[in-house]
Amino acid sequence: MKFTLEDATGALVPDAIAKLNVEKADNKPDAGVNEATSMLTATTGNLFRYDATSGQYIFNLSTKSGYTNANGTTVTAFSQGTWTLTVILQDGTTRSVNMQLVK
Repeated sequence: MKFTLEDATGALVPDAIAKLNVEKADNKPDAGVNEATSMLTATTGNLFRYDATSGQYIFNLSTKSGYTNANGTTVTAFSQGTWTLTVILQDGTTRSVNMQLVK
């Protein structure tokens, strides 16, 4: 996952604390899924890292192993279906996106 964060003036915010929460929405992926592949290793923990070169917050989520959410709950295995990925900022702001996982 990648995202940029800007303040009200449009300036990049490089010092936010952004955490990831993952929750299964359903067991059936939607048709027409666009496949994406990452060759990078997974990020450890649940914090995004900031890449100053691109001005983006980045999190590499491994779907091959379990994951511990920012709220302490654990996803023990990623199975096929729809997953909701939620970014949680330190001010309580959240933004979510659905990911389709097909095996």
